[in-house]
Amino acid sequence: MLHLYSSGGASDFELVGSVFPPGDEGQVLETAIRLFEKRGNKSSAQILKDIPFSLYHAKNHFGDAFYVLHASLDIDDYERLRTLLERPGGPKVFASISDALSELDYAVRHIAVELTLQPSSSHVGQPSDLRPKRREPTFWVPGRFGLFISHCSSIRSDATALQVALAWFGITGFVAHIDIEPSREWQEEIELALETMDALAAMLTKDYSQSSWCDQEVGVALGRGCLVVPIKIDLDLYGFIGRTQAVPGTPGVARPQSFAAIGRSRLPALSELHIRLHRRLEHGKPRLTGQ
Repeated sequence: MLHLYSSGGASDFELVGSVFPPGDEGQVLETAIRLFEKRGNKSSAQILKDIPFSLYHAKNHFGDAFYVLHASLDIDDYERLRTLLERPGGPKVFASISDALSELDYAVRHIAVELTLQPSSSHVGQPSDLRPKRREPTFWVPGRFGLFISHCSSIRSDATALQVALAWFGITGFVAHIDIEPSREWQEEIELALETMDALAAMLTKDYSQSSWCDQEVGVALGRGCLVVPIKIDLDLYGFIGRTQAVPGTPGVARPQSFAAIGRSRLPALSELHIRLHRRLEHGKPRLTGQ
Protein backbone atom coordinates (compact mmCIF):
# COMPACT_ATOMS: atom_id res chain seq x y z
CA MET A 1 0.00 0.00 0.00
CA LEU A 2 1.19 3.50 -0.86
CA HIS A 3 0.40 6.23 1.70
CA LEU A 4 -0.07 9.51 -0.15
CA TYR A 5 -1.07 11.62 2.85
CA SER A 6 -1.37 11.28 6.62
CA SER A 7 -2.50 13.89 9.11
CA GLY A 8 -0.45 12.29 11.88
CA GLY A 9 -0.92 9.71 14.61
CA ALA A 10 -0.71 5.95 14.09
CA SER A 11 -0.14 5.08 10.45
CA ASP A 12 -1.98 1.76 10.51
CA PHE A 13 -5.65 1.53 9.65
CA GLU A 14 -8.32 -1.00 8.76
CA LEU A 15 -11.15 -0.14 6.35
CA VAL A 16 -14.51 -0.78 8.03
CA GLY A 17 -17.04 0.19 5.36
CA SER A 18 -17.96 2.70 2.68
CA VAL A 19 -19.23 6.08 3.85
CA PHE A 20 -21.70 6.31 0.95
CA PRO A 21 -23.75 3.79 -1.04
CA PRO A 22 -22.02 2.74 -4.30
CA GLY A 23 -21.43 5.73 -6.56
CA ASP A 24 -22.86 8.36 -4.17
CA GLU A 25 -19.47 9.74 -3.11
CA GLY A 26 -19.29 11.34 -6.57
CA GLN A 27 -21.13 14.45 -5.37
CA VAL A 28 -18.55 15.11 -2.65
CA LEU A 29 -15.56 14.49 -4.92
CA GLU A 30 -17.11 16.50 -7.75
CA THR A 31 -17.56 19.47 -5.38
CA ALA A 32 -13.89 19.17 -4.35
CA ILE A 33 -12.87 19.15 -8.03
CA ARG A 34 -14.87 22.34 -8.67
CA LEU A 35 -13.23 23.98 -5.65
CA PHE A 36 -9.79 23.19 -7.07
CA GLU A 37 -10.73 24.49 -10.52
CA LYS A 38 -12.02 27.76 -9.03
CA ARG A 39 -8.77 28.14 -7.06
CA GLY A 40 -6.48 27.22 -9.94
CA ASN A 41 -5.25 23.96 -8.39
CA LYS A 42 -5.25 21.89 -11.58
CA SER A 43 -3.03 19.09 -10.22
CA SER A 44 -5.33 18.13 -7.34
CA ALA A 45 -8.40 18.46 -9.56
CA GLN A 46 -6.92 16.13 -12.17
CA ILE A 47 -6.00 13.50 -9.57
CA LEU A 48 -9.61 13.36 -8.33
CA LYS A 49 -10.86 13.15 -11.92
CA ASP A 50 -8.53 10.32 -12.91
CA ILE A 51 -8.32 8.14 -9.79
CA PRO A 52 -11.39 6.10 -8.65
CA PHE A 53 -11.19 7.11 -5.00
CA SER A 54 -13.83 6.05 -2.46
CA LEU A 55 -14.34 7.39 1.04
CA TYR A 56 -14.25 4.80 3.84
CA HIS A 57 -14.86 4.60 7.56
CA ALA A 58 -11.69 3.23 9.15
CA LYS A 59 -10.13 2.47 12.52
CA ASN A 60 -6.61 1.82 13.86
CA HIS A 61 -5.26 -0.54 16.51
CA PHE A 62 -6.12 2.00 19.20
CA GLY A 63 -9.78 1.86 18.16
CA ASP A 64 -9.77 5.44 16.82
CA ALA A 65 -12.42 6.01 14.12
CA PHE A 66 -11.77 8.28 11.14
CA TYR A 67 -12.14 8.68 7.36
CA VAL A 68 -9.76 7.29 4.73
CA LEU A 69 -9.71 8.12 1.01
CA HIS A 70 -8.70 4.89 -0.73
CA ALA A 71 -8.42 3.38 -4.22
CA SER A 72 -7.23 0.11 -5.76
CA LEU A 73 -5.22 0.81 -8.91
CA ASP A 74 -3.57 -0.88 -11.85
CA ILE A 75 0.19 -0.59 -12.10
CA ASP A 76 0.16 2.46 -14.42
CA ASP A 77 -1.93 4.68 -12.12
CA TYR A 78 -0.12 3.35 -9.05
CA GLU A 79 3.28 4.27 -10.46
CA ARG A 80 1.98 7.63 -11.64
CA LEU A 81 0.98 8.57 -8.08
CA ARG A 82 4.21 7.19 -6.59
CA THR A 83 6.24 9.31 -8.99
CA LEU A 84 4.16 12.40 -8.22
CA LEU A 85 4.59 11.86 -4.48
CA GLU A 86 8.40 11.83 -4.87
CA ARG A 87 8.51 15.09 -6.82
CA PRO A 88 8.98 18.50 -5.12
CA GLY A 89 5.53 19.76 -4.27
CA GLY A 90 3.97 16.33 -4.80
CA PRO A 91 2.90 15.81 -1.16
CA LYS A 92 1.20 19.22 -1.26
CA VAL A 93 -1.13 17.96 -4.02
CA PHE A 94 -2.51 15.26 -1.72
CA ALA A 95 -2.56 17.55 1.33
CA SER A 96 -4.74 19.92 -0.70
CA ILE A 97 -7.19 17.09 -1.38
CA SER A 98 -7.41 16.43 2.36
CA ASP A 99 -7.99 20.14 3.05
CA ALA A 100 -10.80 20.32 0.49
CA LEU A 101 -12.56 17.28 1.97
CA SER A 102 -12.24 18.84 5.42
CA GLU A 103 -14.07 21.91 4.11
CA LEU A 104 -16.86 19.53 3.06
CA ASP A 105 -16.94 18.00 6.59
CA TYR A 106 -15.10 14.81 5.62
CA ALA A 107 -11.70 15.29 7.25
CA VAL A 108 -9.59 12.32 6.13
CA ARG A 109 -6.72 11.10 8.26
CA HIS A 110 -5.12 9.10 5.44
CA ILE A 111 -5.10 9.02 1.65
CA ALA A 112 -3.79 5.70 0.35
CA VAL A 113 -3.82 3.46 -2.72
CA GLU A 114 -3.00 -0.18 -3.21
CA LEU A 115 -1.83 -2.09 -6.25
CA THR A 116 -4.28 -4.49 -7.89
CA LEU A 117 -2.68 -7.81 -8.79
CA GLN A 118 -2.02 -8.04 -12.52
CA PRO A 119 -3.18 -11.03 -14.61
CA SER A 120 -0.60 -13.57 -15.68
CA SER A 121 0.83 -12.94 -19.16
CA SER A 122 0.95 -16.71 -19.77
CA HIS A 123 -2.78 -16.64 -20.58
CA VAL A 124 -2.53 -14.04 -23.34
CA GLY A 125 -4.21 -15.34 -26.48
CA GLN A 126 -6.37 -17.87 -24.63
CA PRO A 127 -10.15 -17.82 -25.31
CA SER A 128 -10.82 -16.33 -21.84
CA ASP A 129 -9.13 -13.12 -22.99
CA LEU A 130 -11.98 -12.56 -25.43
CA ARG A 131 -14.51 -12.11 -22.63
CA PRO A 132 -15.37 -8.47 -21.81
CA LYS A 133 -13.50 -7.18 -18.80
CA ARG A 134 -15.70 -6.66 -15.76
CA ARG A 135 -15.21 -3.49 -13.75
CA GLU A 136 -13.87 -4.27 -10.30
CA PRO A 137 -16.30 -3.29 -7.53
CA THR A 138 -15.32 -0.48 -5.16
CA PHE A 139 -17.98 -1.19 -2.50
CA TRP A 140 -16.34 -4.34 -1.03
CA VAL A 141 -13.64 -3.66 1.56
CA PRO A 142 -10.49 -5.43 0.28
CA GLY A 143 -9.78 -8.72 2.05
CA ARG A 144 -13.14 -8.92 3.81
CA PHE A 145 -16.10 -11.27 3.36
CA GLY A 146 -18.69 -9.68 1.05
CA LEU A 147 -22.34 -10.10 2.07
CA PHE A 148 -25.23 -8.90 -0.14
CA ILE A 149 -28.08 -7.81 2.17
CA SER A 150 -31.31 -8.41 0.26
CA HIS A 151 -34.26 -6.48 1.71
CA CYS A 152 -37.39 -4.48 0.93
CA SER A 153 -37.51 -0.72 1.19
CA SER A 154 -39.84 -0.97 4.21
CA ILE A 155 -36.86 -2.03 6.38
CA ARG A 156 -34.13 -0.01 4.68
CA SER A 157 -32.98 1.44 8.02
CA ASP A 158 -32.75 -2.04 9.56
CA ALA A 159 -30.72 -3.30 6.59
CA THR A 160 -28.31 -0.38 6.98
CA ALA A 161 -28.03 -1.03 10.74
CA LEU A 162 -27.21 -4.68 10.00
CA GLN A 163 -24.53 -3.57 7.53
CA VAL A 164 -22.91 -1.38 10.20
CA ALA A 165 -23.09 -4.10 12.84
CA LEU A 166 -21.55 -6.78 10.62
CA ALA A 167 -18.59 -4.52 9.82
CA TRP A 168 -17.39 -5.10 13.38
CA PHE A 169 -17.36 -8.84 12.65
CA GLY A 170 -15.11 -8.34 9.61
CA ILE A 171 -17.99 -8.61 7.10
CA THR A 172 -18.69 -5.99 4.43
CA GLY A 173 -22.39 -5.65 3.69
CA PHE A 174 -23.86 -4.33 0.42
CA VAL A 175 -27.24 -2.63 0.89
CA ALA A 176 -29.12 -1.93 -2.34
CA HIS A 177 -31.95 0.52 -1.69
CA ILE A 178 -34.88 -0.51 -3.88
CA ASP A 179 -37.61 1.97 -2.90
CA ILE A 180 -37.48 3.44 -6.44
CA GLU A 181 -37.12 1.77 -9.82
CA PRO A 182 -33.34 1.60 -10.32
CA SER A 183 -31.70 3.55 -13.09
CA ARG A 184 -29.48 1.60 -15.47
CA GLU A 185 -26.35 2.79 -13.63
CA TRP A 186 -27.73 1.76 -10.23
CA GLN A 187 -28.95 -1.57 -11.62
CA GLU A 188 -25.45 -2.28 -12.96
CA GLU A 189 -24.05 -1.71 -9.45
CA ILE A 190 -26.54 -4.22 -8.03
CA GLU A 191 -25.64 -6.75 -10.73
CA LEU A 192 -21.93 -6.26 -10.03
CA ALA A 193 -22.52 -6.85 -6.32
CA LEU A 194 -24.46 -10.05 -7.07
CA GLU A 195 -21.71 -11.27 -9.40
CA THR A 196 -18.95 -10.71 -6.83
CA MET A 197 -20.59 -11.37 -3.45
CA ASP A 198 -19.49 -14.22 -1.19
CA ALA A 199 -22.92 -14.77 0.35
CA LEU A 200 -26.43 -13.30 0.58
CA ALA A 201 -28.59 -12.53 3.61
CA ALA A 202 -32.33 -12.36 2.84
CA MET A 203 -34.29 -10.20 5.33
CA LEU A 204 -37.71 -11.87 5.09
CA THR A 205 -40.54 -9.42 5.65
CA LYS A 206 -44.16 -9.79 4.54
CA ASP A 207 -43.53 -7.81 1.37
CA TYR A 208 -40.34 -9.70 0.43
CA SER A 209 -41.99 -12.31 -1.80
CA GLN A 210 -43.91 -9.56 -3.65
CA SER A 211 -40.75 -7.64 -4.57
CA SER A 212 -39.73 -7.54 -8.23
CA TRP A 213 -36.07 -7.65 -7.17
CA CYS A 214 -35.60 -9.69 -4.00
CA ASP A 215 -36.52 -13.11 -5.43
CA GLN A 216 -34.19 -12.47 -8.37
CA GLU A 217 -31.34 -11.61 -5.99
CA VAL A 218 -31.83 -14.90 -4.12
CA GLY A 219 -32.01 -16.75 -7.45
CA VAL A 220 -28.66 -15.31 -8.56
CA ALA A 221 -27.06 -16.35 -5.27
CA LEU A 222 -28.39 -19.90 -5.52
CA GLY A 223 -27.41 -20.11 -9.19
CA ARG A 224 -23.83 -19.12 -8.33
CA GLY A 225 -23.72 -21.62 -5.47
CA CYS A 226 -23.33 -18.89 -2.85
CA LEU A 227 -24.36 -19.32 0.76
CA VAL A 228 -27.86 -17.89 1.37
CA VAL A 229 -28.80 -17.04 4.97
CA PRO A 230 -32.51 -16.25 5.52
CA ILE A 231 -33.29 -13.80 8.36
CA LYS A 232 -36.89 -14.52 9.37
CA ILE A 233 -38.63 -11.31 10.48
CA ASP A 234 -42.36 -11.73 9.75
CA LEU A 235 -42.40 -14.06 6.72
CA ASP A 236 -42.05 -17.84 6.74
CA LEU A 237 -39.39 -19.42 4.56
CA TYR A 238 -40.58 -20.34 1.07
CA GLY A 239 -39.33 -21.62 -2.28
CA PHE A 240 -35.76 -22.86 -2.66
CA ILE A 241 -34.63 -21.32 0.63
CA GLY A 242 -37.37 -23.17 2.53
CA ARG A 243 -34.96 -25.98 3.38
CA THR A 244 -32.46 -23.61 5.02
CA GLN A 245 -32.48 -22.93 8.76
CA ALA A 246 -33.27 -19.25 9.28
CA VAL A 247 -31.63 -16.74 11.59
CA PRO A 248 -34.35 -15.18 13.79
CA GLY A 249 -35.04 -11.48 13.28
CA THR A 250 -37.23 -8.98 15.11
CA PRO A 251 -39.50 -6.51 13.30
CA GLY A 252 -39.54 -2.92 14.46
CA VAL A 253 -36.32 -2.98 16.45
CA ALA A 254 -35.27 0.58 17.37
CA ARG A 255 -32.63 1.91 15.00
CA PRO A 256 -29.34 1.41 16.85
CA GLN A 257 -27.07 4.45 17.05
CA SER A 258 -23.96 2.68 18.29
CA PHE A 259 -22.37 -0.75 18.31
CA ALA A 260 -23.36 -1.11 21.98
CA ALA A 261 -27.03 -0.67 21.04
CA ILE A 262 -26.68 -3.12 18.16
CA GLY A 263 -25.06 -5.62 20.50
CA ARG A 264 -27.91 -5.38 23.02
CA SER A 265 -30.67 -5.69 20.43
CA ARG A 266 -29.26 -8.10 17.84
CA LEU A 267 -26.14 -9.85 19.10
CA PRO A 268 -27.61 -13.41 19.14
CA ALA A 269 -28.73 -13.22 15.50
CA LEU A 270 -25.53 -11.45 14.42
CA SER A 271 -23.38 -14.04 16.15
CA GLU A 272 -25.21 -16.89 14.41
CA LEU A 273 -24.89 -15.17 11.03
CA HIS A 274 -21.21 -14.51 11.71
CA ILE A 275 -20.62 -18.19 12.56
CA ARG A 276 -22.34 -19.42 9.40
CA LEU A 277 -20.39 -17.09 7.15
CA HIS A 278 -17.05 -17.98 8.65
CA ARG A 279 -17.81 -21.69 8.46
CA ARG A 280 -18.19 -21.07 4.73
CA LEU A 281 -14.77 -19.41 4.64
CA GLU A 282 -13.19 -22.31 6.53
CA HIS A 283 -14.52 -24.71 3.90
CA GLY A 284 -12.69 -23.06 1.04
CA LYS A 285 -14.94 -20.20 -0.01
CA PRO A 286 -12.79 -17.06 0.23
CA ARG A 287 -13.50 -14.03 -1.96
CA LEU A 288 -12.94 -14.92 -5.62
CA THR A 289 -13.78 -11.80 -7.60
CA GLY A 290 -13.72 -13.74 -10.84
CA GLN A 291 -16.18 -16.33 -9.58
